[in-house]
Formats: sequence, structure tokens, C-alpha cells
Amino acid sequence: HVIDLSRELGQLSTNSFDPTQIAGAMANLVAGGFDVAKASAADLSPILSLATAANYDLASSAEVSLATMNMYGMNMQDLGHISDVYTVAAGKSAAGMADFQETMAYIGPVSKNANVSLEESVAMIGKLIDIGIPASTVGTSLRDGMQTLIAPTGVAAKALGEMGLTTADVSLKNQDFIDVLAKMKVQADKTGEGAAAFIKVFGVTGDTLYNL
Repeated sequence: HVIDLSRELGQLSTNSFDPTQIAGAMANLVAGGFDVAKASAADLSPILSLATAANYDLASSAEVSLATMNMYGMNMQDLGHISDVYTVAAGKSAAGMADFQETMAYIGPVSKNANVSLEESVAMIGKLIDIGIPASTVGTSLRDGMQTLIAPTGVAAKALGEMGLTTADVSLKNQDFIDVLAKMKVQADKTGEGAAAFIKVFGVTGDTLYNL
């Protein structure tokens, strides 16, 4: 089925990749645990579209699409949406697919627990890359920020108190991560500390999060 599927993908009118590139992408899907036996060329065509639109390596496009699907509990039918989200984001920011792939490796596993959607994750990545923050720093900052708000430490709780907030005020159970950061920024600025107040809560990554 893999050989047949590769051939079908190669015959799609939207395809601009050679058989070797398609085979490499298929190999990445299999290595990632994707059951290609249940997939059709139409199911996988969004990966070709993503690679073409974002000018990204096909094998890596397959890898990031599959990883994203797994991180957010999506399925094969969501590949088109995943492709669209990345394509639009890459077109609207300085972030390229390599940036998104690197950053999502950090935040994907925790973002679902923090109730942060794919769209929100990608938007935050794009904004921070736009102001010149490296992808690895963006990834660790967002990951650490989400983890802190999911389960605030005693130090974080004390720092929040100094900003006039409680851990309940910043809970991600009924609020969006980006909205909580905005609420915190208002309070941090009221104290006159600004980014320094964020650093007290989040550690060194607070400076990055303050820029959201």
C-alpha cells in the first residue's frame, strides 16, 4: 500500500515533488507511528500543500504534521486544517516552518493540558519570532509559562500575590493562556516592575512572556 500511495501522491496535480521526496515523507510518517494502510492520497495531500505553500522540505512537513496531529489529539481528517494553520501563520509572520517545528516540539506536549489550541500556539510563536526571539527560547518560554500556570510553585504564588493576584486568578481551567498573561501584564505594570514582575513568577523566561 505504501508504494501505491506514494505513486498516487506523485500523480496528484498539486504535486511538485519527485518520488524520492515522497518516499522520504512516507517513511517519516511510518516512523512516527502513522498507519499509512488506512490513508488515501487525498488524506495526505495537505502535507504536499504545506510543503509547497511554506516552501518547506516535504519529509519535515510530514513529520511536523504528524507530530501536531498527535499532540492535539487530532486525526487524519485534520491534516488539511493543520496545513492551513501553519501556511497562514508562516505567511503572516517572520517565522518559517523550521521555527514552528522546533518550537512546537517544546510546547505541543503541554499546550493541550493548558487548554491552548494549535491556532493560539502558532499565533504566539509568530509574534515572538517577529520581535527577534530565537525559536528555542520561544519554545522553552511558552512551555515553562504554561507549566507554571498549570501548577504554580510557592515562589510563583508569592510573586503573584505581590502583583495583587491569586493562583485562582491565573488558573487556565476557565481562561485562555494569552488572556491570563494580559491580565498579569496589567498588574505587573501597576507595580512599576513590568517584566521584572514576570521574571519573579516565571523565572528567566518571564521576560519573553512579558512581550506577548
